[in-house]
Amino acid sequence: MPQSVRLYRSSVPGPDTGGVTLMIEYADMRSYGLRTDFENKNEEWRKLFQAQPDSPETLLSVELLTQLS
Repeated sequence: MPQSVRLYRSSVPGPDTGGVTLMIEYADMRSYGLRTDFENKNEEWRKLFQAQPDSPETLLSVELLTQLS
């Protein structure tokens, strides 16, 4: 399971402020991989979160980030 889930939107108004960024943090790559495997192999999970014709959201990208310390 994730360690934290955060949802962001731009604080500065402008033409690109319509989107949001969802950040899901895992303890390590193994935890991320286990969760991804679960989601990919679970048909009920995929059906629950699959895009619908009338869905207002569009996934634009997925990134894996490493914190610099």
